[in-house]
Amino acid sequence: MSNILNEDILENDAPILGSSIYHVLGGHNDVEDYITYIEKLPVLDSPEIFGLHENARITCARNETSALLSNLMRITPRNSGASADNRNEILSIVDRISSMITIEFNLEKVKSVYPIDYEFSMHTVLLSELEKFNNLTKRIHSSLSDLRASLEGI
Repeated sequence: MSNILNEDILENDAPILGSSIYHVLGGHNDVEDYITYIEKLPVLDSPEIFGLHENARITCARNETSALLSNLMRITPRNSGASADNRNEILSIVDRISSMITIEFNLEKVKSVYPIDYEFSMHTVLLSELEKFNNLTKRIHSSLSDLRASLEGI
């Protein structure tokens, strides 16, 4: 509360919670000033306005995605088997996804261009994220291969 309710809040354009987006409109403003300020506010509020860390947005998105997929699975009709048309359609989607995800980063080449060094910590982050991406694409291809095999009855 002391971040919001303090003497600094009485200053013109004092930031709320250290934010550049949310601030106090100081002085004598007319209705147009308030309308202009409100129109500049984001459609979706940042978690910081509620006193939460920015990672709260990620957690919220993951939970919403999980709930959406769970609801989709719940309302999807459960047939005992897929028809040939459905099977072929799914196989074509599997092929399309497989062809779209073909990139695998050469980590050794990246290390040579962006060496791991204390002075350049972002190089370490880059390599870590590329390694995660490579692992993810391998997992996707493996899952698609398993799906293809199960649809073909192998």
